Amino acid sequence: MRSFLYFVQVMRRSCLTKLALIIFIVATVHNCFLLTSFEEPTPSQASLLTEELSNFNDIFSATFTNGPFPSPEYQFSYLAEYSPVPESDSIEEEFLFESSQYGEEIPRIVYLHFSEPTGNISDFSWIPEVVFEKISEDDVPVDLGLSLENNDVLEVSDTIRNYIYLTTTREARGEPFLGQLAVAEDILNRLKFPDIYGSNIIDIIAKGYGVEKDSNGILHFYDGNGQEMLNPTESCKEAVDFALSGSDITSVLLEAVTALQNERYGLSLGSEYYQNGATFHFAPKYISNGAIDARRFQRVPVGFRIDNHIFYGYWHTSEDALDITIEY
Repeated sequence: MRSFLYFVQVMRRSCLTKLALIIFIVATVHNCFLLTSFEEPTPSQASLLTEELSNFNDIFSATFTNGPFPSPEYQFSYLAEYSPVPESDSIEEEFLFESSQYGEEIPRIVYLHFSEPTGNISDFSWIPEVVFEKISEDDVPVDLGLSLENNDVLEVSDTIRNYIYLTTTREARGEPFLGQLAVAEDILNRLKFPDIYGSNIIDIIAKGYGVEKDSNGILHFYDGNGQEMLNPTESCKEAVDFALSGSDITSVLLEAVTALQNERYGLSLGSEYYQNGATFHFAPKYISNGAIDARRFQRVPVGFRIDNHIFYGYWHTSEDALDITIEY
């Protein structure tokens, strides 16, 4: 304070210094105002796209909007909603998702962990596993809060929603909640980009197996033992609802893996590997040796693992497979 008063007394001695004093004071007040009036950006209110998919026998319609978000039907915590990652030592204690109903949680910060090569291609050691806590110092943190920035809400009919509930239950009922959410997003991405699986609703949602369509056009879902599945699990329902409300963790994770593979192997893989999110997933222990070979690094260089499932988007045919050799 004393130095400031002395500065003022000196500045009085000339008109130029008086002007400098005025500029100094105005700049100081302006900076103080900026520090106290910062507001986080708000999401866009504009609708992005409305698309009617008439070839789905009038049982499916999709609307992509920027809201409302989140749905009042569930009590979610969206920590990363339009705010930067907090600089805190306890950042891994903050959650992307919390449910007061079922006690499920997803940390906002997760890590990509690569296993050491085993010499066995079926171990998919080039595919990183998503873990909640660091296993090694080389593990790479990923901010899943980025998955909520677009808020692309997908509105579907009650019939389609129930079909997605049942498909997610069939494919992921034994998986952790993060794995169930990734499967739900995978199914929704098939709906957003129907050219991948064609225009048949059975092929898109259920990939054509474990489902039958009766004479009234109703789909019936069956588990691996041939028993019809009538009731989805509550956790799978919640995963689907969260995915429908705009989450996009698979795109965020695939983008991070794309950057890592470029760095690890000196590649120049582009946005095609992550821009549509995950549209394929499989369980390595349930596929044949031929299917494993078709998913080798040269054809599926970018993916991530959550528990028993590996997820990926863009893949290469045998004709355009990457010309590179890696250690399995």
